[in-house]
Amino acid sequence: MQNRRYFIRPVLRKMAYPMGMRKSFVFLILPLVLLAQETADTATDTKIRQEETEHSQVMKTLHVLTDRWGPRLTGSPNFEGAAKWAVSTMTEWGLKNAHLEPWDFGHPGWLNERAAGYMTAPVNENLKFEVLAWTPSTQGVVKASSVEVVPPKSPTKEELDAWLAANRSKIAGKMVLVGKAAVIPVNFNPPKKRLDDAEAQARFDPNNPQAGQFRGPRAAPPTPEPGKLTNNQVNEALDAWLVANGALVRINDAEIGRAHV
Repeated sequence: MQNRRYFIRPVLRKMAYPMGMRKSFVFLILPLVLLAQETADTATDTKIRQEETEHSQVMKTLHVLTDRWGPRLTGSPNFEGAAKWAVSTMTEWGLKNAHLEPWDFGHPGWLNERAAGYMTAPVNENLKFEVLAWTPSTQGVVKASSVEVVPPKSPTKEELDAWLAANRSKIAGKMVLVGKAAVIPVNFNPPKKRLDDAEAQARFDPNNPQAGQFRGPRAAPPTPEPGKLTNNQVNEALDAWLVANGALVRINDAEIGRAHV
């Protein structure tokens, strides 16, 4: 205690603080002095560091989730397998009550096992495409001619209903391309795909308050106009219309907004 008073009092004598501020200074210094006298548990600290350096499970967990189970779309067998592995692994680690809980998100289970498509006329060509998640399979091989339909943009319910009725007869037994095909011009000056050293260092500098925020804020969704249907509502109506009127396959243009770089 004598050492503690000796440490504080000379500082107070040298500083010309009012008495009220002097008391505040004493209360701030005392916890620091007491904290400095605590003894660190070096044995426990060593055990924690040793566990991390010699028995880390980070890379094994990453390997199993990504290399073993791969893409883990909600409702897919891959997701279920990865979730069950996580439950069993956490139980082995000693965690209690690790379990799965059901969740109905409005779609059936789904897995893209196999898909191929070909143009057979006027030329033969292998088509490049991706299957949209949670869409149903075709009943075996489907062969048909195609037709393009261009629904109105941001329609009211009445406008969309009128368009659906007027185009109903076009889609029976067809592969339906929905929307006008996008024309993307070739860009001869595409943006660079690699960062120079100075830009990369600034982006990930821990002393940079903007580090890691290179993507910027996410744009707010557009506010729908009064009386107009949203894109989701239009798509839902189109899907129901295609099924009800005998369309075989829906095809969307994947190049909207994407440059050929």
